[in-house]
Amino acid sequence: MDDRGHLFGVPLACLTMDETVGACESLVESGRPAEHVSLNAGKVVMMADVPGLREAIVGCDLISADGQSVVWAGRRNSSV
Repeated sequence: MDDRGHLFGVPLACLTMDETVGACESLVESGRPAEHVSLNAGKVVMMADVPGLREAIVGCDLISADGQSVVWAGRRNSSV
């Protein structure tokens, strides 16, 4: 689960569906409260206009990509 990207300052776990399910299972098994958000293009756009949205997203325990374009953008931004 080392495949991480960043998209507009948001750390992004670029995971397969199976890896995402495994990460969620680990969070549940930890027994502590946790938050998971799926970041899609709409949320990326909204982060510019909605006060506090970026902070709420960054505060989540797992931030996964909802859509291949978000994965590609996150990976591209990590190499820049």
